[in-house]
Parts: sequence; C-alpha cells; structure tokens
Amino acid sequence: MKKFILPILVLLICLNSCKKEDFTPKDVVPFIDGDVPNDLKINQIQYLGSHNSYRLKTNQELFDFITGLSNILPAEFNSIELDYEHLPLQTQLRNYGIRQLEIDLYLDQQGGLFYSRRGNGFIDQELESGIPELLQPGIKVMHIPDVDYNAHQLTFIDNLKEIKTWSDRYPEHIPVFILIELKETSIHSFLPTGGFVQTESWENAAALASLESEILAVFDREEILLPDDVRGNYNTLNEAVLNDNWPTIGESRGKVVFLHNNDNITNIYTMGAPSLENKLLFTNGTPGDDDAAFVMSNQIDSNFGEINILAEQGYLIRTRSDAGTYEARNNDYSKWTLALQSGAHFISTDYYKADDRAGDGVWSSFMVQFNNGLYRPNPITGQ
Repeated sequence: MKKFILPILVLLICLNSCKKEDFTPKDVVPFIDGDVPNDLKINQIQYLGSHNSYRLKTNQELFDFITGLSNILPAEFNSIELDYEHLPLQTQLRNYGIRQLEIDLYLDQQGGLFYSRRGNGFIDQELESGIPELLQPGIKVMHIPDVDYNAHQLTFIDNLKEIKTWSDRYPEHIPVFILIELKETSIHSFLPTGGFVQTESWENAAALASLESEILAVFDREEILLPDDVRGNYNTLNEAVLNDNWPTIGESRGKVVFLHNNDNITNIYTMGAPSLENKLLFTNGTPGDDDAAFVMSNQIDSNFGEINILAEQGYLIRTRSDAGTYEARNNDYSKWTLALQSGAHFISTDYYKADDRAGDGVWSSFMVQFNNGLYRPNPITGQ
C-alpha cells in the first residue's frame, strides 16, 4: 500500500491548489506537463519565464566597486539592479515550471574577445580568466563584458545543450520558449579610451547566420517550432496570427521556440524572407508587419490595455512581473497581479523562488508562481 501513498498525496495537493486562483505565493507545487490539455493552442495559456536566465551574481568585490560608482555610471550598471542570480537552466525547467528562458548573446567570431575581464583591474585581480572555452570562436553568454560576466554556461552552445538535455529527458514537455537578446552593451560604449572590450555588431547577415548555425548544431529543425509552422498556407505570418493559426499544445510537445527581442536587426533578418520563411526565430514584431507574431511589452503597468488588445488580435506577448530587484525588496505584487490579469503569455521574473536573504530587513519573501506550478489559462485568449 505504501507505493500508492505518494501519488494520492500529490493528487490531494493539486486538487487543493486548483480550488481557487488567489495568486498567493507558495512553495513549488508538483506539476506534470502531460496534464496540460493537448487541444489548447499555445497562445491560450500563460507561461512563467525567467529574466536573464543564465546569470550568476557579479563577483562580490567587483560588485562593491560598482556600487561605489553608482552615481556616475549609466542605469544599466546600477548595482541595485544587478543583485540577483538564477539557478541552473535544468533546475528552473525541472523544479520551478519555467517554460520561457532568456539568454543574452555576444558575438565572438574569432574567439578570445572576452577571455580577459578588464574590470578585474579595478580590484587588483587577474585580468585573464583562464577559461579555455572563452578562447574558442563562437557566441558567448554574459550580461555586461568586463564587469558582469558570470554565467552558469559561458557559451550559447553550452546553454542550448543544457536545454536539449532536459528536453530529451522529458519529451512530453509543453513548448519551451527561448528569448534571445543580441547584445552589444559594454563599458567601451561610454568610456572608449579605458581599454575595455569593444563588442561586435549583430547588424549584418553573417552574424545572424552564425546564430542560426549554432542553434542547428544542437537542435534539429524538427525539434523547433518554426515561423513556417504557424504561417501554414496563409500569405504572411501576420495574417496567420490574426487568424489564430497557432499550433496546439499536442502539436508542440517536446519542442523549443526561439524568439528575439531586438528590433534593430529585423530588417536584416527578414531580408528575402518577409514572413520569416525558412527562418528559425520569431522577431520582436511590429503589429501589422508581415513578420509580426511575437511582441515585447515589458512595462505591464503602462501597457496593460495595449497588451490585452494585442493578445485578442492573436499576438504572443512577453511582459515582466518584476524588474531591477525592486519588487523583491518591497514585497510588491502589483505588477504580478496586473500580468496575471493581462493577455500576456510570458510573465518573466527573477523570483520564481524567494531571494535567499529574505527576512534580513532588506529583502522580502517575494516570489511568484502559478497555482499549479506550470501554467494557467490566458484570461484573454483562454476562454
């Protein structure tokens, strides 16, 4: 009889958690992707996402140095907003129901561009990282070169392999959406004579081709939900989206979906493929354009009405429930509540678990989760 006790307990927990949608943070609830109805379309539910999913905290001494310069550095170097980190990708996927990840990518076509960390010179530490994979050509993963470079995996390929390993182990999973930010941010941009790394531009066809090549080095096309899969027989991708031609959960199980949030490269990426024909990634589209299917709208408080309209029209939308650690410091659930009430499909957070310092007088127990730990009906499209 003992072998039946655990399943019964899990069932009781799930039944109890589904009785009401009170949006109250709670410990992680057991979830099973296979329980998501196959006939739901992928735009009929909300997914929990993590922001800068790859990231580890800045080295403490360097973090303290940046804090001391907070009054003169640009906003993206504000140390308050850098004081967070994430669990390994597989842990997020397996234990916390994360189904939308975000990865920042820097070009390194010759290799070695990020091998030295010049910011270490501020704190009298070795500049050279001693990390062999940083000497190899290929796309690298980090938040800001020279100063905020820590990540669970430092190459795009290794991040993809982590996701692929988990996906192969749980082939019934609902689609995992991988949001790509193609970055060029660096200290060199505002201090060009300081010897800091000058990043490479993504605004060329060869760079974007290398992005697709690295994706296909890990995932087969059949394992990716493509813009062509949504466009189907419609003339444009946008027309397909406006006619609700999104695939079902059943048709999307075990697949990954690549999105990018840059609008500066869209014209290059869509050249010769205005509806993303034969492309791997969905663009951060402008509603009405041929390629438009996915839209970034991070400011839930100011864009709530627009998000609902876009969702009703058929677009997939990403927003955020917290940003810059402020909600976690103030125990502020206002954006989370708005996001749940909106038509946004991907709600991104840094706090699918509470900060380890919760209760120390600075950090609250702020964390966000769906009641069943995995998904919930989209209030606009899930009816």
